[in-house]
Amino acid sequence: PFVRGVVPPPASLELNAIIASGVSIVLCARVWTHRDVDQLRARLLFGRVCVCVVTGTTMCLINWLHAHPPALSSAAVVFVLAVMWFLAPIYLRHIAVYTSHRLLYSAVCCVAFAALPTFSVLGRPAEPACLVGALLLGEAVGYLIERRLRLAHLKHINAPPAAATVASATFPPSPAAPPSAALHLWTLEFADADLEAQYVSD
Repeated sequence: PFVRGVVPPPASLELNAIIASGVSIVLCARVWTHRDVDQLRARLLFGRVCVCVVTGTTMCLINWLHAHPPALSSAAVVFVLAVMWFLAPIYLRHIAVYTSHRLLYSAVCCVAFAALPTFSVLGRPAEPACLVGALLLGEAVGYLIERRLRLAHLKHINAPPAAATVASATFPPSPAAPPSAALHLWTLEFADADLEAQYVSD
């Protein structure tokens, strides 16, 4: 008979299989799309695969955990999971996943955090609060990092060649618009489609 708080070995294998399957599909999709010549198409496909896989995996995981309530872990487990979900939106911004896909991913994760059964000594509402807070903090930090990367890319593109630098000493160029004017405020995508495609490809 099943005793609450004790996960039988065969059941733990099922749990590991669910997690490993989802992670493996996302990793394979990332490797496959990274090799695609058309990085705009690859960006779209990876975002869709990521959202679909995360949604399916979390649904299976939630159903399994409610059917097999886990033993309560230490608070360190929540900390490790919080670090993982803090880094996830930063990585998604680093590889320039579309904003709509990234927000869908975050929404699915937040719903999953609320639906998970208690799995640590922290209990509820501390567990979902820590995980959601880590995800939102990662989104904020990722925003700042991506903005810095995009502005650096724009500065590199607009940098004059060496010959033009010498000529500018005699004939100063007309003032240009600030770099931030080329970025959308929330999505951080370049207003110029060609520039956006170049940034994604690089």
